[in-house]
Amino acid sequence: MSIKETFCILPFTHLATHPDGKVTPCCESKFTSKHLDKDLELGINTVEEIRNSKNFKALRKQMLEGKFHTSCDFCYDREKAGLVSKRIRENTKYEVDYNNIDKYKDLPLMSVELRLGNVCNAKCVICHPGSSSKWNEDITEEIQSIDSGYNKRIIENTWFRDDKFYDNVLNYSNDIVHLWFNGGEPLLIKEHLKFLNKLVELNVTDKIELEYHTNGSLITTKILDIWKNFKNLKITLSLDDIETRFHYARYPLTFDTVENSIKLLRESNIHYDIIPTVNLLNVTNTTGIYEYFKFNYDKECIFNYLRFPKFQSIVNMPDHIKKRILSNSRLPEHLHTQLEYEFYADNGMGLTKALNFYNALDRQRGLKIEEYLPEFVEYINYDRDTNIII
Repeated sequence: MSIKETFCILPFTHLATHPDGKVTPCCESKFTSKHLDKDLELGINTVEEIRNSKNFKALRKQMLEGKFHTSCDFCYDREKAGLVSKRIRENTKYEVDYNNIDKYKDLPLMSVELRLGNVCNAKCVICHPGSSSKWNEDITEEIQSIDSGYNKRIIENTWFRDDKFYDNVLNYSNDIVHLWFNGGEPLLIKEHLKFLNKLVELNVTDKIELEYHTNGSLITTKILDIWKNFKNLKITLSLDDIETRFHYARYPLTFDTVENSIKLLRESNIHYDIIPTVNLLNVTNTTGIYEYFKFNYDKECIFNYLRFPKFQSIVNMPDHIKKRILSNSRLPEHLHTQLEYEFYADNGMGLTKALNFYNALDRQRGLKIEEYLPEFVEYINYDRDTNIII
C-alpha cells in the first residue's frame, strides 16, 4: 500500500462534533476521542483535550506511517468500489503533497464541523429523536413495539448553548478557515449567531468559509446580513423530495417555504447545493427530483444515501423493483452508478418493518402514505402477497 491510498488530512486539520457532544475526525468516521476508555465530550472537555487525547494522536501517527485505520473504512470501502470518497475529496481540496507527508504532522485546527444539538422544527420520517427534538412528539407505544429503535431522547449535554464552548473555539480563530454548521436545525441555535458576530468583531471573517447543512425553512435576510461578512458561504439544502411528496418526507414543513429560501439565496448570489438523502420513500423519484431542480434552478443534485435506520435504507427494496428503478432512471451516469452501488451495498431485511413503521406514523400524524407517495400501494401489496417476515 502507498501513503496515497491511506492518508487523510482531516485528523490533522479538522474536528466533527455530534449533537451529544462527542467528537470524531470527520462526519463519516466511527472514531471517537477517548481518555482511559471514556469518550471525551464538548461541554465537559476542551477542544485542546480532545485533539490531544492519546488515541487521537495514535490515529494521526498511523496516518503518517501509511497504514489503514479501521475507523476510516467508510472511505476505503467506497474507493475499492471505484467511487470518490470524502478522504479523496478533502485531500484534493488541501492539495496534499504525498511526497512530503511529514509537513502535515503539526498542523493547527483549521476546520470545525459543528452539529449543534438536536433542536429542530421538523420531524422528517428518516430522522429520529437523536437528531430532532421535535420527533419526541411522535414516539408512541405502537412505534416502539415495532422494534424500530425509536425512543424518546433528551440531550442533556447542551454544549451548543454554552458561551464557554464558543469562546474556546475563538482561541483558534487565527487558524480557522472553515466552519460547518449542522443540527438538528442549526438556524434555531441563536448562540452560534452570537459566535459569528464575535468573529466579525475580531476581523477574521475575510479568511473563513462558512458552510451550513439546513432544512431551508428558516433562512432570513437578517441571517444573510451576518453571513455576508465571511469570505465564502456554502449552503447545503437537505431536501428529500419535491412538491407534495416533500411534506410527507419532511413533515410538517412545506415545499413552498423552502423554495422561498432558495429565492433568497439566489437573489443574494449565495452558493447552495441540494442534497437529498435517498431512502425507501424517495428512491423511485430520484430522477424526478434531479430533473426538477435541474430544470427550475439549473442545479444538479448531489445524492446522499441513508444508512440508519437501516430498515428505511434502499437495500431493503425487492430486487425486481431495484432493477425497474435502475432501468427507468434518467440520472447522469455518475449518479446512476452510485445508485446501483448503494442498492447492493449491504444485505436487505425486506420491507415489513418499514411498512409497519410508516403505517404507525401515519396513524399518529393523521396522514396516508399512499396519498403522497402512490408507489407505496404496490409495496404494501407486494409485502402482503409474499408474507415477508423480519
